[in-house]
Amino acid sequence: MRTRILVYCILPILSLPSFAADQTKILYETFFDSDSGRWQYTYDVCNVSLSDTIEEFTVWFGIGSYDNLTITTLDPPSGDWDEIVWDPEPFLGDDGGYDALATGLNIAIGEHVYGFADQLDTDFNGFVFEQGVEVAGQNAIRQPDRAR
Repeated sequence: MRTRILVYCILPILSLPSFAADQTKILYETFFDSDSGRWQYTYDVCNVSLSDTIEEFTVWFGIGSYDNLTITTLDPPSGDWDEIVWDPEPFLGDDGGYDALATGLNIAIGEHVYGFADQLDTDFNGFVFEQGVEVAGQNAIRQPDRAR
């Protein structure tokens, strides 16, 4: 049985100060899967007006907050994206992450791809207090401010 938590967040992607905050958005929803006892995040990656196509994005998970990250993306979109996850590593001071790299078409202006998903264990009852995101296009990597 899955219990859907009504949390819809928008993580604005920023690059240089000249870029508007609404050029790219990653929307995510979260729910608790009571069958597995784990939280799942599902992402919708939107290219609102970024002139560069989105070919890769990474969602960061902070040290001490998340464990046991697994990919749960269905096909589509998983057939057109190469995904990887890694757990936070406190000893090395490294955050964990979820990364998706396009193996087919990138996300162009006005397009979005929905259904990227991961599951994890968290101490925050599924709510992400700080989660960084990076988006890579053909010409640059955009590093946004931390989402809250």
